[in-house]
Amino acid sequence: MRLIVTGDRADRARRIYVHVPEAFERRFQEMRSANNAIARVAASSPASLYGLGGCMLGVLWLLRQRALLWRPALVAGRVVAGAQCAALLANAPQAWFSFDTAQSTGVFWGAVSVGGAACLVGGGLAAGAGVHGGGKPVAPRLSRRIRSCGALWSREAAPTYAVLGRTARRLSCSCRSSSR
Repeated sequence: MRLIVTGDRADRARRIYVHVPEAFERRFQEMRSANNAIARVAASSPASLYGLGGCMLGVLWLLRQRALLWRPALVAGRVVAGAQCAALLANAPQAWFSFDTAQSTGVFWGAVSVGGAACLVGGGLAAGAGVHGGGKPVAPRLSRRIRSCGALWSREAAPTYAVLGRTARRLSCSCRSSSR
């Protein structure tokens, strides 16, 4: 906006329009799309690292150590996933508002059904991975195991031949059992 002041008063005001070239807009959109892709990767990385590294590998390690009761955990996971699936299917009437009329109703209901089944299976496994038999999280049990390994590798004990021998036996046992 251009404002012309005469004395101590505003005399005229005029709007000024700026033309932004199309090439600049395209270049800006390309830059924003790259930034958005980086932001999506950065936002999903912690969740995937926690889910894969923290939950799945931790659960597999505890199962291998026979320190995890997996059957009650799967039952608890199925109950939680069943409730989530029921909520998803109860939301189906509202999903009609986003129904694409270019598709048939069979395709729509098939997609809702597949989503419910995926929620039931995936949610059951994900919720079951977070609990063990007593309904308590895996993390305390896992952290106790890791702390007990940390005590073995304390500053005083680590340089001894006994710790070296125990570590070598553990590694050779795990290598033999994984090659079977």
